[in-house]
Amino acid sequence: MIKCEGWSNKVQTAQFVTALVFLRVEGDVSESGSVRSFRSLNSIIQTAEASFELRFENTGNVDLQPQGDITIYNMWGEVRGSIPINQQTNYGNVVANSIRQFLFSWKGENSFFDIGRYKAVVTLGFGEETKSFVNSSTYFWIVPYQQILVLAVILLLLYLFFSWITRRYIRHMLIIAGINPDHVATGKTAYISRFNDQTLMSVKKSNRGLKKYKKLLVPISFGMDDLHKRLKGVHTISARIITFIQFLFSYRLLLVTLVVMIAISFGLIWYFNSVHVVNRQYEVVISDVNNKITISSE
Repeated sequence: MIKCEGWSNKVQTAQFVTALVFLRVEGDVSESGSVRSFRSLNSIIQTAEASFELRFENTGNVDLQPQGDITIYNMWGEVRGSIPINQQTNYGNVVANSIRQFLFSWKGENSFFDIGRYKAVVTLGFGEETKSFVNSSTYFWIVPYQQILVLAVILLLLYLFFSWITRRYIRHMLIIAGINPDHVATGKTAYISRFNDQTLMSVKKSNRGLKKYKKLLVPISFGMDDLHKRLKGVHTISARIITFIQFLFSYRLLLVTLVVMIAISFGLIWYFNSVHVVNRQYEVVISDVNNKITISSE
């Protein structure tokens, strides 16, 4: 029987520094490759932070270094980021007959106006003898659920407000036309007492008739005529101010409607200007095994 002493169940590791040397020898050269896959690791995200996986396959017999970039577009077609690949660096050779994986992280500027479907397009060029190009694209969504919920509540409140303001607006037009709005639903037509016969006759003689008062801008023109009549017999500045304040109070519903519509118009203009901003800040992280490269738009 043989007895071994000093043995133990122990595994030891040692670290060595090595270097890869790529040599190209004379002979038939085949430079060919393709994007095996390009995808976003998350199809739906809440913030402008996306990760991409790129797998490049070298089907030739020599090493390749694909160079190019990944361009990220928002739903309006505006560029929101660009990730350089192997540009001005020796990072990322792909040996012959192999597939190499690249990981990229993009962090854009968080903006509520840049929600929606995003598109990432990768374009690569490779080869020393003959330059070849390949491209691929992937899609992902930026959906901030909390902000969308707040927007839905705001839209609901606007809908309720405009429903109420429309009913009041129609009632106001009927009153301007000299029709009692309480009798319209029953099919009866009754002129209310606040308008005298002379006012009604002037309405009929204007060749506009009652149907003309159904148009949207009629209360505005009627209000301007009313303001002109009120200021006609007033001469002092203080009296004119008091008359104008009384006029604003009488047409407060119409004025509120105009202010809201103008505010919404400016809001829409601001929205479209925000989503079409060309330059936005972004950050790119390129990962390969234990190496990381960070690129900023600044």
